[in-house]
Amino acid sequence: ISSIQKRGTIHPQSLTPIFSPFLIIIVLMVCFSEGLGYFLRDTYNLPSPHLLGIPAFGMALVIFYYKVPGFRLQKQINISLFFTIFATFWLFLQLAIRDTAHVLGYGQAVLFIVMLYWTRQLFEQIPGRRDEERLLGKVLGTALVLHYLQIAAIVLISVAWHATGVSFNLLEFLSQPVISENYGFRSSGISREPAWAAMGLASTYLIIHYLAPQRKTSALIGFILAAWLINSGTAYLFGIVFGAMYVFEQRSSMLLLLGGIFALLAIGLMTYLQWDRIGMVLQGADPSFNMRFASAKVALEVIFDSFPIGTGYGNYRLFGVYGAEFDSFINLELITFYKSDILLLNILSELGIAGILFAAVFYHAITVRGRLMPTIIFLVTLFLFGTIIVPPLILVAAVSGILAGRQRLNSRGRQPSSLTAIEGSRVW
Repeated sequence: ISSIQKRGTIHPQSLTPIFSPFLIIIVLMVCFSEGLGYFLRDTYNLPSPHLLGIPAFGMALVIFYYKVPGFRLQKQINISLFFTIFATFWLFLQLAIRDTAHVLGYGQAVLFIVMLYWTRQLFEQIPGRRDEERLLGKVLGTALVLHYLQIAAIVLISVAWHATGVSFNLLEFLSQPVISENYGFRSSGISREPAWAAMGLASTYLIIHYLAPQRKTSALIGFILAAWLINSGTAYLFGIVFGAMYVFEQRSSMLLLLGGIFALLAIGLMTYLQWDRIGMVLQGADPSFNMRFASAKVALEVIFDSFPIGTGYGNYRLFGVYGAEFDSFINLELITFYKSDILLLNILSELGIAGILFAAVFYHAITVRGRLMPTIIFLVTLFLFGTIIVPPLILVAAVSGILAGRQRLNSRGRQPSSLTAIEGSRVW
C-alpha cells in the first residue's frame, strides 16, 4: 500500500502502536526523571540533578544502537568529535582566564548536546528500513502511553488537592506546598514544575501529531485540559500554537469552520478564566513576567562585562548583581544555581562567543527543515527556560530525525517501506 502525495502532503495509512514495556520504562526514566533528580539533589545535597538522567540517556543510546543493527555513526562521530574538542579547548581557555569553572555542569551540558545530536542522527536512519513500521510503532506506542500518563497525573494531583488539600506534586510531596496567591494551586504531574510539565506534554504530542495524525484530536484535547490545570504561560503558548496548527491543517471547509469556532470559544473561555492574570501582565504586576524581565537585565549586564570570553560555566553568580526586587521573586541564598530565566542569555553570559556554536548545534539537533513545531519548541526552550538540559527534548530530537529521514527519502523519489507516512503540510 503506497502513500499518496498531494500538494506536498503525505496522507498516511494508520500506524499501529506497539507498546513495549521496556522502552516505555527507559523513556520514562530518561526523559521524565528530572523532577526526581531535583528532588534527590535537594534532599541529599547532590552536586547535580542529572546524575541519573544523563547516564541513563547514554545507556539508552548504546542499547538502541546494538539492539537495532545496521545504523551508521561515521558522520555523527566526526561532528560530535569536532564539537567536543572545541568545547574542551574553550573550557581550558576559560580556566586560564577565569581561574575556575563548574566542570561537572559544563561536561553534562556538552554531553547532553552531543547525545541529542546522536539521537537525531540515529532516528533519521529509521525511514526506509525493513523494520521501519515496527520501530515507528514502538515510538508511537511509547509516546501515547507517556502522553496520557502525564495528563492523568496532572488531573489526579489536581483532584487530590481540591479534595484533600494535600499536594502530590513531586517537589512538594512530604513538604509544605507552595501555593501562589496569584496562580493558586498548579498541578505539575510527574514533572518538577508547570513549565517543565508543559514541555513534557509538548514532546509527546509532537510524536503523536506527526506519526499518527488520526489520533491528534484526542491528544490535543488532553493537552488543553492539562494546560488549564497546569496554569502555565508555557503551556498556554504551546496550546495556542498547536491548536492553530490543528485548525489550519484541516482540509475540509466545514471542519475548518468548526475548528475556528471551537478555537475562538476556547480562547474566549481561557481569557475569561485567566482575565486577572492577563490584567496583571498588562499592568506589569505579574511576578513571573517581572522575574524574567529583571533576570534578563542582569544577564545583559553580565554579557556586557564578560564578552567575548564569558564568565566560565558556573561563574554567572560571580558577575551577576541582582536588585532588591529579587527578594520577592526567589531566595537567592538558598537557590545558588539560579542564573536567569532565559537560556540564550545564560549561554552567552557563561560561554561568551562560543555560546553561538552551542546554540547552533543545539538547534541542528532538535529541529528539521520545513517543520514548525520542533522550531517552536526550540524557541520556547531558548527564551523561556534557563538550562539547556531539558530531557523531554530527547523526544523532539528523535521525531525531528524521523521527519528528516522522510524528507531525504522523498527527495530521492523513494517511498518509505512502512505502511504509514507523516501527514501535515510543509509549512507545519
